[in-house]
Amino acid sequence: MQYSSVIPYYPATNNGGNKRKRDSNLFTNPEKTAANIMEDNGKLSAERSIEIISEAIRTSRREAGRSAGNLMTAWGALSVGTSIIVAILWNHTGNEQWNWIWAATAVAGYGYYQYIKKKEKRKHTAATFASKVLEWVWLTFLCVACCAVLLRFNLFIDDASGINMPLYPTAILLLSMAGGITGLVTSNGASSGCAVMSIYWAQIAAEKTAGGQAAAMALASLFALLIPGLLIKYKEQINKFRQEHL
Repeated sequence: MQYSSVIPYYPATNNGGNKRKRDSNLFTNPEKTAANIMEDNGKLSAERSIEIISEAIRTSRREAGRSAGNLMTAWGALSVGTSIIVAILWNHTGNEQWNWIWAATAVAGYGYYQYIKKKEKRKHTAATFASKVLEWVWLTFLCVACCAVLLRFNLFIDDASGINMPLYPTAILLLSMAGGITGLVTSNGASSGCAVMSIYWAQIAAEKTAGGQAAAMALASLFALLIPGLLIKYKEQINKFRQEHL
């Protein structure tokens, strides 16, 4: 039997050339090739880690917005209603002691807050960093507002000058700040804008006397609490609809 001495010819292509080049690198410089592979995997892992962290942050802000919307809507309704009642009674009687109705409002608001927390606990909803930030913000607001009330009635300082801290303008400024931060944390710029708009009513409260201050508080609560709470809830419903139908 006679064997042919003709060597088969395979036309060289760019792909084939590149493949042979890559194959040759495995033998000529295997350490460099392995390093390149590890570097590529490292880049992919870093990009994936950033995506996971970003998604976790978005989820945390959505969860915080869900509870914040309910709380701000309830607190806003309570605050607006209490302000109107105090304004009417204060103007009618001229007695500023009607402002102690706010104590009952604070108790009712705190009770609703505890109800929301227990409800989330039953649903096994874990507290996120964003929700903790909002909790710290509103806790700070409550503590500073309580200190302002104590200073207003000179419970710790015997001030013979008769000059007291303007309670309603101070409360409105604190409320605007807390509401604005809540809107930023929950990625709701419209609610932050409404909260900033409520600062105007702090000036009005400083100019008014008696029931006029409580009326300014009602309008400030409308812009800093009730409307932002409704906007946050509306955005949450939109996101939920998109997740279910897209």
